[in-house]
Amino acid sequence: MRGNTQEEAERAIDEKALTGALLLLGEKDRALLIRRYYYSQTSAQIAEEWKLSDAAVRKRLSPALNKLRELLSEQDSSFFSS
Repeated sequence: MRGNTQEEAERAIDEKALTGALLLLGEKDRALLIRRYYYSQTSAQIAEEWKLSDAAVRKRLSPALNKLRELLSEQDSSFFSS
């Protein structure tokens, strides 16, 4: 049972970190990443809803995801340096 408690605690920490990082993104980038990775929409589906080309959505996804990774990395660094 101890393993489950540890895993649950780690998952809660990860979810809190992800939520915090997402909130630091701009509204459009946050909405884009949530639609793509939480709701599992394809870039084509997002493009259709947002009246953009599929290429435009994919082009925007890459820097948004990179920014999210950067924010999560910064959170990890600050956590361990405290």
